[in-house]
Amino acid sequence: MKCKSDYTDVSNEFKQFRPTYPVELYNFIFSLVKERNMAWDCGTGNGQVAFILSNFFNNVVATDICKAQIDNARLARNVRYIITNSENSGLKSNSIDLIACAQAIHWFEIEAFFKEVRRVAKDNAIIAFWGYNRFKVDYYIDAVVNNFYLKYLDKYRRDNPRVLLTNSYKTIPFDFKEINTPSFDIKVEWNLTQLAGYLNTMSSVREYIRDNNHNPVTDLMNELLNFWKINGAEEITFPIFMRIGKIQNYEK
Repeated sequence: MKCKSDYTDVSNEFKQFRPTYPVELYNFIFSLVKERNMAWDCGTGNGQVAFILSNFFNNVVATDICKAQIDNARLARNVRYIITNSENSGLKSNSIDLIACAQAIHWFEIEAFFKEVRRVAKDNAIIAFWGYNRFKVDYYIDAVVNNFYLKYLDKYRRDNPRVLLTNSYKTIPFDFKEINTPSFDIKVEWNLTQLAGYLNTMSSVREYIRDNNHNPVTDLMNELLNFWKINGAEEITFPIFMRIGKIQNYEK
């Protein structure tokens, strides 16, 4: 896994504008975990997930290859942040009860990461990774946003890492004992400034700006003025996709 320069550049904006995950998602994951001594948050970013895990586990290790992200991460007394890649964590073997990864696994070397997961996991530990793609508002706004993605970002969302995200992680080989998951959504009330802040943290947007010396988010905001509530907020929904599995003895 490599630290992308656009994530380094906008690490503080990540903390400010990235949406948080619903409590129902965490409750479902925790209901599957046998013991709660040690959790590992892989690709922790700004530490959003690690901080939540700290309230339910005795100890949390959170790793990320990007120093700028770790520097801006939310602190807790029982969270240890480490700058390292997820394929070679340096964690003790047979020590982890839950391996969690939010909106990051597509950047990993999947085969090497899963090998590391099996090494560090306790018997019957849980691995859970999840993410989200395009948000939804209403028919008219969604049509404008879809055109924005098609016109500006489609090329960047078809590279090898991000195609896994585009395909909702369904194409990731998964040889753990998979567990069926309910549906979850992120719901936020955002004005256009908040929406622009979120879009500007996207790696595909940052790469488009780098290649074209132009920020397409500005064009989108101008177009959305025709549909957005004036000086108000719209309810935005991010459908979450998730895969969860149990790591059993014979997989070691």
